[in-house]
Amino acid sequence: MILLASPSKILCQRWREALAGISPIHQNTDKRTVLHSLRELKPRILLLDFDNTQFGTLRSLRQIIQTNPSTRVIVFTKKVTPKDAITAMKLGAKGYGPMSRNRNFVRKAVHIVSAGEIWIRRQLAAVLIEELVNLHRGGTRPDWRSQERRLFHQRLDQLSTREGEVAALIATGEHNKGISSQLGISEKTVKAHLTTIFKKLGISGRTQLALFVSERRPPQKDSPSRYPASL
Repeated sequence: MILLASPSKILCQRWREALAGISPIHQNTDKRTVLHSLRELKPRILLLDFDNTQFGTLRSLRQIIQTNPSTRVIVFTKKVTPKDAITAMKLGAKGYGPMSRNRNFVRKAVHIVSAGEIWIRRQLAAVLIEELVNLHRGGTRPDWRSQERRLFHQRLDQLSTREGEVAALIATGEHNKGISSQLGISEKTVKAHLTTIFKKLGISGRTQLALFVSERRPPQKDSPSRYPASL
């Protein structure tokens, strides 16, 4: 199920039309009913209108994400900024981007997030990864102990040449299709490599992979920035 959260009936209708045929859709217009739906319906995806007093605060975003962490939240706003994007991702949002009337734009965001990837504006990708790396280095995000980090990097050295290439491209924010194109392999093969990489490194997803690969070799600021479903 996909949950739509916006006090705007026009926006919800636009989202409904964009997502027609993808999944059952439910919509709420205020925070109280959204929180209830998250607890009772446990939607797979939540599209969140961040340009209003009902949902447009970091406190509301934090509460929404904490109510059902398994729901993958995509934040849409007319005022896209690197600072807000980073904050939203730190709180647990899986997508952050501008409002758009383009139906394919919304469908693409939902498709990417449903596949377990992060959806964010292309220009913000390198900034986000660099921020995560800096947080990790500064010790303000103690997700991994030093011994576990060393073990991770030892395992990283044991990846095959091709797996290392895939991991390096993930760290730049590249999506599966882009990796497929650059390495001359199928998307199915890319997914197979990722599954093997996650298993070898003992991690659960590409965000952790990007973080620790970038920690070892931070992305260059002047290099092109790529990210899943970049705009």
